Amino acid sequence: MQETPFSRIARTSRRLNIALFGILPIALILISALLWGAQRIIKQEEDRLLMDFAVVVGYIHEQESFLIQFNKENQRLDGRPPVDDTELTTPLDSSHLGLRIYRGQHAMVAMPFSLFCAYPSECPVADSPVPAAAGYFADFYSTFWANSYFPAAAAFLINRSDSVGVAVPAINVKPGYGEPLLENTLLLVDDAVRSLLSPRTVLHPSKEPPTSASGSGMGVAGPQIRWFRPAGLPDRMLGIMPSGLTGSAWTNRAAANPMSMSLPCSAAGESTSTTGCCPLFSTTASG
Repeated sequence: MQETPFSRIARTSRRLNIALFGILPIALILISALLWGAQRIIKQEEDRLLMDFAVVVGYIHEQESFLIQFNKENQRLDGRPPVDDTELTTPLDSSHLGLRIYRGQHAMVAMPFSLFCAYPSECPVADSPVPAAAGYFADFYSTFWANSYFPAAAAFLINRSDSVGVAVPAINVKPGYGEPLLENTLLLVDDAVRSLLSPRTVLHPSKEPPTSASGSGMGVAGPQIRWFRPAGLPDRMLGIMPSGLTGSAWTNRAAANPMSMSLPCSAAGESTSTTGCCPLFSTTASG
């Protein structure tokens, strides 16, 4: 019997229906698997970002703990030099006119530090002892970060009354994590801190640096930690608060009240490169 056009159409339609109902479930399964995979990827990225953020916040809190604990320890010294004097090496070669950078070490196995000054009249003379604050700052730095889960960030002790400052660890000495401290970084931090603390600096209310809730403000009871982004270091943040050291800590110099600062990853950290935090520094200033 000859097949009519209608029967051919009906047979083709049945085949298409069978193919459609066979492919449709497979397509739905594939789409569902694709959506589930996309949701898993998004969830993993959210978890990773939350973990990175938690590490950054934890690193910042650790930097603040470093500054606060250093301030509290200094207040218990009763004005006495915290450690014996430490001898310095000869000044390192500097690419900046007038800048002198010395390397010091309180003991052979102690953390080396850099003492820097911009004017010869304010720099230590040959064979003179360094301020006691320098060796004490390096010792405290080593002790604190040895007991910390987080990697150490560079720290600075800056004397507001002159151009003298201390950096830990020393220039070109690699800390527990991250890159060694460079001369240009040291100068940028020193300039940023002194500009912030300059009496000529007037901060617009809307541009006031963020502060930590762990204090009531610099220059008043209960010193407060300030966080700001130093010029020339866009990927860094700087935390600063008074150190609590008295003038006697600078044993071979005129009295001055130092200030401590912490330069960590945005900190807390060199964000840490492994955690996604930004690099941070710690600083303490005096004066």
